[in-house]
Amino acid sequence: MKIVWFSEIKWTYLTTRKQQIIRQFPDDWEVLFIESFAVGKKNGFLPKRDGRVTYATVPFFKATPYALVNRFQGFVIIRFLMTLAAMLWVNFLCRVTGFNGVDRVICTSNIFYAYIIQRMKKRLTVYDCNDYPLGFSDTLSMAPAYYKKTLAIADIVVTVSKRIADIIAKDSAKQVFLIGNGVDYELFDQTKTENPPQEMAAMSHPIILYSGAISNWFDIDLLLLLSSVLPNASLVLVGPILSQSVRTKLNDKLPANVHWLGEKKYTELPRYVHSADVCIIPFLKNDLTSGLNPNKLYEYLACGKPIVVMDYSDEIISLSSHIFVATTRDEFIAKTTEALNSNINTDSLRTIARENSWKKKSEAFAKLIQDRLA
Repeated sequence: MKIVWFSEIKWTYLTTRKQQIIRQFPDDWEVLFIESFAVGKKNGFLPKRDGRVTYATVPFFKATPYALVNRFQGFVIIRFLMTLAAMLWVNFLCRVTGFNGVDRVICTSNIFYAYIIQRMKKRLTVYDCNDYPLGFSDTLSMAPAYYKKTLAIADIVVTVSKRIADIIAKDSAKQVFLIGNGVDYELFDQTKTENPPQEMAAMSHPIILYSGAISNWFDIDLLLLLSSVLPNASLVLVGPILSQSVRTKLNDKLPANVHWLGEKKYTELPRYVHSADVCIIPFLKNDLTSGLNPNKLYEYLACGKPIVVMDYSDEIISLSSHIFVATTRDEFIAKTTEALNSNINTDSLRTIARENSWKKKSEAFAKLIQDRLA
C-alpha cells in the first residue's frame, strides 16, 4: 500500500497524531509525507527517508503572525500561482519517489491541499480532522472554502471527538468516523526509576505540570491565577511557544513560581511528567478547543498522574470519575487543590491509557482504509 499524506506540520518537528498513526501502519505500507514550509525550521525540498516514510517540504499556504502576508495569500491570482507551483512540485515528488501510480491512497490533515488532491489519481481520499480547522484565531480568510472542498472530495472523514464530528456532520452529509487520540504507552508507562530532569531537581513540591505546545489557545490568565492561589507550588511548562504574542505576555507576567523549560525531545517527556505531582491542561474554552481530545491527556494517564482539565469534549467528560474535570476557571483552581490532596488509583489510569495506545488507533485507521478499498 502506498499512502501520500498531506500535513500542516513537519515530520521531524513535534511528534503528533500523524506521525504516531503513520509509524504504526502495517509493515508493507509506505508513506510519502508532504509537509508545509515553515519559517525558522529546516525545510527539505528534496525527499528524505525515515524508515518506511519519505518526507519533503512543499512551499504552500500557511497562516503567519503577519497580517499582510496572510492577506497576500488570499488574493485570487496568488492562490492560483501558489497552487500551480505546489501541484507541480507534489507531482515531481510523487514521480521521483515512486508514489505516482493510480494505486495509492491520499490522506490529508491539511485542508489547503484540497484542489491539488482533487486532481490526483488515487483509489481513496481520507480526511483526518484532529482540530476544527476554522477554530484557529489566525486561520487564513479562504480557509472556509478549502474546508468545504476537503469535505467534498473526501471518501472517508475521521475525527477525534464527537463534538467535532457533529460540527462536520452539519457541513457534510458524509459519515464521520471517530478515532480518538492516544499515547505511546510503552514509552510513558515506564516506572519512575530515573532521577528528575536537572531543571526540576531543585524545584519545590508540589509540582504542577503542563506538557505540550503553547499558543493562542493556552489560557495564560488561568495559569497566572493558579500561580497566585498556590504560591508554594512550582508550575512547570514543557513545550514550544508557537505564538509571539503569547511569548511576550509570558515574558511580561511570568511569576517566580512558574517555570518554562522549553521544548524537549519526545522521548524525554516521560521523565518530566513522572516528576510532577499533578498534570493540567489549561486551555481557553472556544471554538477550537470545543471537542478537544488531546494526546497529552493519555500521556498523563499512562504516567498515572492526577489530571485537571476543562470539560472540552464528551470524551473528557466521560473520564470524570478518574480525572478532575472543571467547567470554569474557579472550579479549575479548586480541582487542582483537590487533585494535590487526592489518592488516585494509578492502575485504573494506566488501564485507560493502554486501551488508547497509538497501536490500536493506527490499526483502526488502517482497517477503515482496508475495508473501504475492499
